[in-house]
Amino acid sequence: MFNNLPKKIVLAIMLIRALDLSDNFKLIQELIYLWREFFIKTKITPVIKEFIIEFYYRDNQLAQFRTKDLKELLSIAKQIKESRAEHGREI
Repeated sequence: MFNNLPKKIVLAIMLIRALDLSDNFKLIQELIYLWREFFIKTKITPVIKEFIIEFYYRDNQLAQFRTKDLKELLSIAKQIKESRAEHGREI
């Protein structure tokens, strides 16, 4: 579908789709129009300052935390695995 578009535009489209914005279709149309008519490339650089991580088992929330470094997810996931293993439950 996006084979003939530059990589920057394809990445911008993927970001818009991932954000699940209400006007994402219109935004994507405009990016493609700018490229096709005027050869204008669009680069979008998201600046993420904080992640909100939530863990659920079925419908129960196990944990929630905020972090600026996504690598913290590794230690939290390890703690959850160890806790679940201690209680004799499968992960």
